[in-house]
Amino acid sequence: MCVQPFKPSLRSIFVTGEPDRDGHGPLTSAHAVRARPHEVAGSASVSSHQVIVREQFEQTEQFGQFEQFEHVHQAHENQLVRSLRAGRGALIFGEAGTGKSHLASRVLTDEGYPDQIANPSPPAVRRTVPLTTAFDGLVHALDLDGRPATADEAVIAVQDHLTPARSGTCAPLLRIDGAHLLDSASAAVIAELVRLRAITLVATARPHSASAAPWHGLWRDDVLDRIDLHALAPHETAGLLTTIVGEPVAPDVVQHLWDRSGGNVLHLRELTTGLHARSDLTRSGLAATERVRSLSITPEPVPALLTVATTELADLNDQALQALRALALLGPLTLGTLLDSVDRETVESLLHRGLIRTRPAERLPELMVEPAHNLLREALLSTTPPDQRQEILQEAAGRGANGGVLGRQAVLLLLSKGWPLGYATIRSAVAEAFAHRRPDEVVWLIDATFGPTGSNRLSTIETITLLLDRAEAHRLLSHTDAALDDIAELLPQLRGAVAAAPADARLPMLVLTAARLRADLEQHDRDDLDAALSSLAEANQWMAELPTSGDSDQPRIELEVSRLRHLGYAGRHRDSGPRSLDLLGEIADPRVALPLVYPTGLGLLQAGRFEETWNIAARYRAAIAAGSDVHGDAAAELAALGVLAHLGAGEIDQLEAMTPTRFENPPTGAPWLNAQVGAGLTAAARGTWSQAQSKLGPVHEHLDLHGPPGIGAYARGVEALAAAAGGEPARAQDLLTAVRAMARSQTAVLSGELRLLRLDTMLWLRAPSLPRAARALASWAHLSGLMRIEMEALHRSLVLDLRAGRPPYDGVLERLRQLRAHLASPRVDALLSHAEALVRTDADLAGIAERQLNERGLWLPPGPQTRHLTPREREVAALARARLTSRTIATRLGVSARTVDSHLASVFAKLGVSSREELTHALR
Repeated sequence: MCVQPFKPSLRSIFVTGEPDRDGHGPLTSAHAVRARPHEVAGSASVSSHQVIVREQFEQTEQFGQFEQFEHVHQAHENQLVRSLRAGRGALIFGEAGTGKSHLASRVLTDEGYPDQIANPSPPAVRRTVPLTTAFDGLVHALDLDGRPATADEAVIAVQDHLTPARSGTCAPLLRIDGAHLLDSASAAVIAELVRLRAITLVATARPHSASAAPWHGLWRDDVLDRIDLHALAPHETAGLLTTIVGEPVAPDVVQHLWDRSGGNVLHLRELTTGLHARSDLTRSGLAATERVRSLSITPEPVPALLTVATTELADLNDQALQALRALALLGPLTLGTLLDSVDRETVESLLHRGLIRTRPAERLPELMVEPAHNLLREALLSTTPPDQRQEILQEAAGRGANGGVLGRQAVLLLLSKGWPLGYATIRSAVAEAFAHRRPDEVVWLIDATFGPTGSNRLSTIETITLLLDRAEAHRLLSHTDAALDDIAELLPQLRGAVAAAPADARLPMLVLTAARLRADLEQHDRDDLDAALSSLAEANQWMAELPTSGDSDQPRIELEVSRLRHLGYAGRHRDSGPRSLDLLGEIADPRVALPLVYPTGLGLLQAGRFEETWNIAARYRAAIAAGSDVHGDAAAELAALGVLAHLGAGEIDQLEAMTPTRFENPPTGAPWLNAQVGAGLTAAARGTWSQAQSKLGPVHEHLDLHGPPGIGAYARGVEALAAAAGGEPARAQDLLTAVRAMARSQTAVLSGELRLLRLDTMLWLRAPSLPRAARALASWAHLSGLMRIEMEALHRSLVLDLRAGRPPYDGVLERLRQLRAHLASPRVDALLSHAEALVRTDADLAGIAERQLNERGLWLPPGPQTRHLTPREREVAALARARLTSRTIATRLGVSARTVDSHLASVFAKLGVSSREELTHALR
């Protein structure tokens, strides 16, 4: 709440704190004005992942396009508004280009502050170095004629430059852009005035100063609010671009733009100029990955952005500038490598100014150093003289030739110029590219290593290792033929190495890696299980020729794990299940066992062995949490296992409880599991077909890219069921056709679930010969050992026979009871209860049992009377038949209870009923 401005005693100002350094942005002139007399209860600190840049686009043709940049995340603006109206003020932290100043300008403009405060003009001289002399910051910020000699004089100078509040209810506003550049004395004076509520401060600063005095103390003591602005994440960039263009943008284009901008909003805004007019940037217009390379998305540095970035380089000495140019040209360098060329004081100065940043190195026990953002890197590259560039490259080549660690950008550049590098240097760059999910860079690095110069001397083992890396990168890029070509090239060399030097300790792992990669390509890319198993069998023969050692059984065990995994993914759960369970119990190292968990778990789910499924999932989820996940897809697969287990067991409440938490914030490594997928599957289980279609329809490509095998097909199957139940038969048939057209490697692991979904969809479509199809599915499931699928199919067979007025075939109810004795889940109980009620021809009991099935996610189609109802009326009628209240139906459908009652009235009129009880009987 705003308070009466208080004129502090000059003796109450204490000059404390260290100087805050950074390299971007001037201290704009400070401004003061009476804060608006609004009061807001409470004010909390906000930490966010992005903010929107606002500039004067009203005078440009691009304003319509970039309006979206101003409205992606409103939370930061709302927070600053609350802070101002409460008279508290705020500290806004963020890197260059994240929109700190623009956020302040936008809010101050919207709050009615004068333009000279909301949109100040930059001073004629841009100061980009920290102001270390006492009160230099105030001289610059307030444009003083002389420097205050004491803290008392500094306080008077600040107060003389503030416009008094007219009403006497709020402190005047002081805005400072670039507060990290203030000297410690100026910062301390301003901080004390804020503590005494003599001013309301809105200040922007670089992130490194957030933990420095006095700014950290002001936030810690709840004097000022803190807003943290970060760059956009890749998925946020994709969402923003989709909003601008009006349809999904090609994933490769999103990746290109994000790689170049690093998610920096200012940089991204300039790179996407005119993007909305480019039809070739949409997913439908981008048929092949290679087309991305031909897209002219600002291939050269943007002059306007370079002007902004080069201001950060002002006042640097030659040594600091040389260090920055080396980092820009060579990419990330280890801190130790940088310190070999630059003294520690220079490095610390660059860190304090925010011109460089550090991050942990991949697979190295030290820090990597790189320019603070890509915009600065482009400015450095564009201003590096050719002779200095050559000098930097020569020095790096000397380190690389001796096996020193260089960033992947430096290694690629040096290799392309024909400089010989050591294997350790190349391998480290390859590992870094893999860690950053850049398989294209892996291919470029290894192509350059094997390039025409032939200057890199590699041993046979080193050559095999790099060929394996390139094959894996080609597989990740979906270049199956290229990956198999790499394997064909390395296998003779590997066979020769096994024969010539069997004692080499590296050979077992190379044989294992090559066999597994080849098997994955044969089965998952070429849909050839026999070829996959053959490659693993051949590797076993080679392994037998290698001498035994203390851990000699490990590669053989991993080959057996791979064999069982491929059988599981092929849907041969009866062949793989028992041995897989034995191995999961025997293998102590969870990293070895993780590839078996998903296919084994899905076999158990379709067999109805839920308790074993939960136990396996819990065991390996704990292993992943403890850092044992070297199988990159394990977290995603375990998440899928959990979702499918809840659905199969009929635990819809538990599934729905996951929606606002785990679906909104999916587990690390499970990018497929998001709010749309989770909400779509839950909506189908709840019988809200329209919501299921709207949620699942847009995510097919996302699931195909990120989901474990079977998940994309399963989601399409659920959507097909929702379309059939929602009165869209053509859409349902199209989706069923799409599922059947998918490769077996993407469907076989869940073949039982998919066949059941198809049967239920055809049930809603009232297809002919369904009883025979249901019995055929039950017979197949029996032979495959999938007892839960068998029980579901027998239940549908019984329902179809009784609805057609035919007695069920002999022994079906007895078989259902036998299956129930081996299975345990709420849905299994409901299935048997419903079957028994139908056989007894007890309509009331059957109605109760069917509502129990609804609660467990199974919705049977009503009688043919509903064909005259609209899709929404049919949906409301089915939910009312399940005895849901109008309010509950409204909540599920996202409409008002009055709308539900209106639909029900129309249903009653069309079916000639007058109550929900009559409706229940009419729909049987």
